[in-house]
Amino acid sequence: MFPPVATSEALKGSTLRENDFLLLHRNVFNPSPAYNDIILFSGAQRPGPILAAYDNIFNGSTDECFDLNNCDAHLEGNVFMNVHLSTPRNSTANAVAINNDSRVTLTRNLFHNIDHAVLAKNGAAFQFENNTVVNATIAAINLNEPLRPNTLPAGSAELESNIFLECSAIFAHPGEVEVTGFHNMLPLDDHWIGEGNLALDPFLYNLSAGPLPRDNWRPLPDSPAIGSGKSGRDRGALIPAGAAISGLPDPETHLRRIALSVTGAGVTDYRFRLIVNGTAEEWSPPFRVETPILLQGLEPGTYRVELLARDSAGYWQDEAEPTSSRDWQLVSRIQSGALLNEVEAVARPANDRVELFNPREQSVSLEGWFLSDNPSNPTKVALSGTLEPGAYLSLTGEEVPNLSPSGDELLLYHDGNLVDSIRWGMQASGYAIGRHGPRRAWTLCAPTPGSPNRSTGLTPPRLLRINEWLTDPAVRYTGEFVELFNPGDSPMHVGGIWLSNRPDYPRRHQIAAQSYILPGGFLVLHSTKDRHPQADEFPFRLNGFRQWLMLTSEDDILIDQVSLRAQTPDHVEGRNPDGTSHVESLPFGTPGRSNNRAARVEQLSTLVPFQHSEWRFLDDQHPRSEWITPAFADSEWETGPAPLGRETSALAIPLATTGKSAPAFNYRRGRKNYYFRTAFDFDGDPSRTLLSLATYVDDGAIFYLNGHEIFRHNVPEGELNEDTWARETITNASLEGPFPVPSSSLLVGTNTLAVITYQASVTSSDIVFDCELTASVSIPGPPDPSESALQVLLDHLRITEVMYNPPDGSAGEFIEVQNTSYDLPLNLAGVRFTAGIEFTFPDLTLEPRSHTVIVKDREFFELIHGPGINIAGAFEDGKLHNDREAIALTLPEPVDAHIHKFTYDHAWHPATDSTGFSLELRDPDRELETWNERSAWMPSFARHGSPGSPNGASSYQSWANALGVHGGDGDGDLLDNTFEYAFGFNPSVGQSVPLLLEQSVPPSGGLTTTYHAPAVAPEDVIFSIESSSDLKNWTAEAIRIANGSWTGEGSLEATRPAEGLSVIRLHLPPGQTRFTRMKVNILDSEAP
Repeated sequence: MFPPVATSEALKGSTLRENDFLLLHRNVFNPSPAYNDIILFSGAQRPGPILAAYDNIFNGSTDECFDLNNCDAHLEGNVFMNVHLSTPRNSTANAVAINNDSRVTLTRNLFHNIDHAVLAKNGAAFQFENNTVVNATIAAINLNEPLRPNTLPAGSAELESNIFLECSAIFAHPGEVEVTGFHNMLPLDDHWIGEGNLALDPFLYNLSAGPLPRDNWRPLPDSPAIGSGKSGRDRGALIPAGAAISGLPDPETHLRRIALSVTGAGVTDYRFRLIVNGTAEEWSPPFRVETPILLQGLEPGTYRVELLARDSAGYWQDEAEPTSSRDWQLVSRIQSGALLNEVEAVARPANDRVELFNPREQSVSLEGWFLSDNPSNPTKVALSGTLEPGAYLSLTGEEVPNLSPSGDELLLYHDGNLVDSIRWGMQASGYAIGRHGPRRAWTLCAPTPGSPNRSTGLTPPRLLRINEWLTDPAVRYTGEFVELFNPGDSPMHVGGIWLSNRPDYPRRHQIAAQSYILPGGFLVLHSTKDRHPQADEFPFRLNGFRQWLMLTSEDDILIDQVSLRAQTPDHVEGRNPDGTSHVESLPFGTPGRSNNRAARVEQLSTLVPFQHSEWRFLDDQHPRSEWITPAFADSEWETGPAPLGRETSALAIPLATTGKSAPAFNYRRGRKNYYFRTAFDFDGDPSRTLLSLATYVDDGAIFYLNGHEIFRHNVPEGELNEDTWARETITNASLEGPFPVPSSSLLVGTNTLAVITYQASVTSSDIVFDCELTASVSIPGPPDPSESALQVLLDHLRITEVMYNPPDGSAGEFIEVQNTSYDLPLNLAGVRFTAGIEFTFPDLTLEPRSHTVIVKDREFFELIHGPGINIAGAFEDGKLHNDREAIALTLPEPVDAHIHKFTYDHAWHPATDSTGFSLELRDPDRELETWNERSAWMPSFARHGSPGSPNGASSYQSWANALGVHGGDGDGDLLDNTFEYAFGFNPSVGQSVPLLLEQSVPPSGGLTTTYHAPAVAPEDVIFSIESSSDLKNWTAEAIRIANGSWTGEGSLEATRPAEGLSVIRLHLPPGQTRFTRMKVNILDSEAP
């Protein structure tokens, strides 16, 4: 380990000759506190010996880690961190600086938190292959220092299979430099450098933990970085050292002649040997990597190849640790015939595509071969022709069965025997599933008709999020659903993941294998009662009370979970923005689409400001261990304003508390730590608050909120002990941040922020401290105008009349809708009927309280009803059912929420079934879930209905006049016509529904009477339940006016409506024998 060197470089030298060498291996270099390079070297060039550095760690630098002048080098497997310019000047800080006639190879290195990874200037050239650069604060690759006098750009830069993440820029000053780059992962704007570059997230295992251990930055399985680099290797630094082999045959092959390619990051030459049936042959002579390995005349047996590589510094790989290929077996004959190789199941009207592949050395006649999607019909689609050895055959259109992208299977038969098959779930549009890799495993691929399959990278399933859910569908939606969201920029494979609503039973439903979600896309799963659900279903019901929705991986690791709160009917919840932790009620469901509709506003507040006037500080001793907690008594500490400390040079923000202030800040040379505390109040919601911290510190500090560590500034990670010092020397404090910090320890009320500062060394001559803590809360922004317009449609557009079976045939059918608002016009453009009829409204404005109709036949309609009625259009997709049918009025696409939906029944009111009367709504303001009830509807008073006009049931008198009835009981069913009117019965047809269900005497005495009452009644009806002891004098126990609540002295119970009738129970206390009755009065001048 090299300690910090204050006055010079840690290593400095020049010139390597003949048998000289300079090899740096597994060292740790600490940063210089001054403006110094770590290693400065010149004068080592090929073909002579050059500098080589392997697996070293550089903890920081204020200038360069390597400064190479006229010096060739091979730098491999090193870690470079925290390289930043200490003070402004006309040069730059770089992990590696290459100058003049230098040719440098950089491979398998990790760079983190650096101004630049590489600087090349004055004609220098470098190869940058399989490195990973994270958080280059200025630019990862710097190709000039134009501010330095007499400085010229670099000569050339070759980039291959690198990963660049979170960099402010990739290139600085590339204008006059020859830059080429292939198979890198970097922003799209930088793809001008060459082919095969990707602008995708590589999904590293633990990026935020930093580059140590190196495994933190390995790509996760199925990452787009896996297998997509040069010659099929991974992109980035986490690849094995040495050479790699490509072009290997299948694990079982008939090929006796094989050509293999050799490549490797920084590799120039190789030797190989063949292992045959476990016996090693002799090592070959050296070959250049451009030379392939040719194996000929192979006999049946088991083979593998071992390699030794030489890197650009001339060092050979250790013979005890060669690179070994996988085994392959050479057989005399491949038994299998044609195989399914690629499947592209697409939505209609596009054509599905199936690709076959022949792995055999002989041609295959496809006579007697069949494709099917149904095991009970194995000869569904016959194949024909001949498939040559190693050839592909793409089939499409009528050559393949109709395949579903929402889950299906494909079977390949030969002579009645199943040869091959594949089953899949939800597919990702624009992709195919295909066999890939040495084991020909099925995975997601880019469509490649007629050529080898090319797998696509995948977002790790651990990022999958439950994004939207509905637990209590009523009218707006057809059923319960759960929406899953892929937040990545690559597709995600979700097959095999478990969905459950019970933490004690996480393996309740497994998503079908080969199910995928597009980048930034959604997968909607619907609840079903079927024990064998389809690929887009789950076989259990959701309960919106004290339940959890949870996703679990195949190896039982929790991926995501959300709490299901008690929900009202049609109440949809979801994350807004998509995939975040913020859950809210959504104005309407958006299954399959983004929840990011409502604009949000960040409300900022400063909890602890810069230059805060009340910091308590301790500068002459160490406090007790509980000093970071709110309960700690700090009354004996000094109090002063910030910034606090000691500094001998000018600062951007002058110190407010110093050694000369009152109270004075007591700096002492050699003291490592100083302590600070302050309190602040918070009255918001911590769970919805984001905290950020800005710092003004020299040298380092650790911050605690209510006893919990929230941030380290320039202090090493890991356990704190007496050897812990600041990571690097800060010459002068500067404003840094703001940095996001956790809010999990934030409290409502009084909070304590505690800080300990660290010096970089015992010789540090200054200490400076100040900070600012701010809070941001995401609050709903102003309503989106388009959302508001949709909400108005939900509130005020209603179906008010249906002519479903006119006496003159279906040409007379119509549906009437009304704008029930008194002051808001409705734009009906795009509103749809999605059940009963199919019709989409044109650009039409419906004024307040007005009507429009949708007709089957405009000419016939106007013949019956005359001109002048507002007709929105005609539907042409069949007819309304004469018995019963569901009718759904739905918001414009892409929103799949019903404005309302109900099912009518011809048995409700026989007069509406072929006799010329329409079905009219009694009250358009009633609850939508009761529209399926008979009492909500009545026959029209006029023959042919009243399309375009208010319905006729405006009063009892208009009802009686239209039907030609008067007082009394015209149909002899013992119900007065006022009852018939109140209950929505037909006064001309006797009713079999009893109004008095039962009377009983409870054990405690008294009397309980049970009645039926209509769930919905006309506005001019008064119901009263009365009691009497002599049948002469009656007392009102309970009264209901129209659709209001029951009121009165009696003890009354009312149950949920069923079949259009609610059940009412009246309880009377013990006493005289009582009689009860229900009475109906009409509120108008003729029936007071």
